[in-house]
Amino acid sequence: MKCKSCGEEIGDAKTCGKCGALQDESGETVTEDVPAVDSASEEEGGQSDAEQNADGVRRFCRKCGSELGEGGICPKCGVLLYEEEDNKEAASEEPEREEDDEKSKRNKKSSPRRVIAINLGIAAALLCAIGLVVWYGVDTAYHWEKVDDPGYWETYETGYYIITMDEVNPCYVGQDWTDCIAAYQAEYNRECTKPIATGSRNRTSWETADGDAPYYRAGLVWTGPRNQELCNRYAEMISEMQAEDRPGYYVASLGSWGHLHSTPETDRRLVGRETHDAICYFGFLGECPEDEEDE
Repeated sequence: MKCKSCGEEIGDAKTCGKCGALQDESGETVTEDVPAVDSASEEEGGQSDAEQNADGVRRFCRKCGSELGEGGICPKCGVLLYEEEDNKEAASEEPEREEDDEKSKRNKKSSPRRVIAINLGIAAALLCAIGLVVWYGVDTAYHWEKVDDPGYWETYETGYYIITMDEVNPCYVGQDWTDCIAAYQAEYNRECTKPIATGSRNRTSWETADGDAPYYRAGLVWTGPRNQELCNRYAEMISEMQAEDRPGYYVASLGSWGHLHSTPETDRRLVGRETHDAICYFGFLGECPEDEEDE
């Protein structure tokens, strides 16, 4: 016997094995015992299982014919029916789930690659920005000379002598001419044989790189052979007196020649000054001139 609703074979309990509809001996589907269905016609008995489920048709146990409870469990024998149909539905859902799982796996695989690519792009951009900043800082750096220790000025002797002459004549009136020549010669030998400064030295200074005090370096400029010229003229005067020397000659009057004197020549030099090359980046990084002003 076949079910009038779905066409499946009727079981021992006159219950359809597929839709659970209870059949009577004549083969008709029993619907009077179903309280959820009111005045169901014979045409409704021919509806499919899905349509009966939609209309609220209740199902019955395949073994004992009792109406099934919630979840498709028979309250009498406790058998869970239509499990096969549920398994079929679950099996039909499994491919879809597998497809979803595959898609999710693909997304999981592709997402780390995207993250790595984005991170690499960000890192490359940062490196380029840092490189540009470093290049600009080096290209526009300000180089200057910073003073670590200003030092002090020291006076020292150059090893040369400045020759001068006073107005006191080494001879006297009535002195023997030869003795007077000897007095002049003694003055010359005592002073003009020393290392003579060939001129007066004027200091010429150059400004420092930072515009500070103009004592970085001192140059010496020779203004003329004044000291040596004095000795030369003194020697010429002695030669002239020697040429005029005669026995019995004596000094009748004194000239303008006096005693010679020598003074050690001195100069000044900067001692203990220490500097180093400083670099200022961007106007505030490194060693900038403003830092030295604050000190």
